[in-house]
Amino acid sequence: MPGYHVFGKGDEMLGGITPPSEGKDVSEWVPYVVVMYLWTGCHIGKVKAKGGTVLCGSDPVPDGGRMAIIGDPAGQSTGLAQYAQGPSSD
Repeated sequence: MPGYHVFGKGDEMLGGITPPSEGKDVSEWVPYVVVMYLWTGCHIGKVKAKGGTVLCGSDPVPDGGRMAIIGDPAGQSTGLAQYAQGPSSD
């Protein structure tokens, strides 16, 4: 993802920031949930089965993982992230 910058502590990824999307003049925060199997698992299927949508999907992140932004039927968005090295066990 162009312009995506990761921050963290040591080798642990804790978050990221990116410039606003083209055409957007407001900033927004999107919370992310770390999942083990974003595309090979059932997470995306469950979102769609419950009436949600995939707003932005399968974007690579710097560590080789993937992320997606999903929307619920009420219009709220949440991110899903699968990191290549897996979530921290701490």
